[in-house]
Amino acid sequence: MARKSIVYASIIMIIAAGVLLGAFTLKGLSSPTLPSISPAQIPVTQTPATQSPTTVQTPAPIPVPVTTTMSSPVMGTGNGLMTCAQQGGTIVTAGQTMNGTWLDASDTLSCSAHKPTLIGTGNQTISVATFNLTIVKNDDLGTIVP
Repeated sequence: MARKSIVYASIIMIIAAGVLLGAFTLKGLSSPTLPSISPAQIPVTQTPATQSPTTVQTPAPIPVPVTTTMSSPVMGTGNGLMTCAQQGGTIVTAGQTMNGTWLDASDTLSCSAHKPTLIGTGNQTISVATFNLTIVKNDDLGTIVP
């Protein structure tokens, strides 16, 4: 029984290979053949297009007057501003608060018109309530709760 199935399978494989390789043709499945046309049978003529060169004059660009203004002063020399000390102001540093108006100065961005005051006494004490933190490492997926 096994021998017959091997023989039948071999015959089917030989016929299928022949059909795939084109050794056998089946009626109705073959594509119609078209006559081939060689390039020598089709005359092609091309005439070059002639154009005369054209000259286009473009107008000269018109300069537009531009006025720039500074919205905020730039620190450094040469910007026309006086230093904070020259204006009678005081530089506000970390831990101080400003009492008055800000002055535009050439040497700092933190110039106050009045003397700044200290924030707090400088010796702040912070008390934190004690707490216990326990970390349990458990890789079991059943213990993960959203």
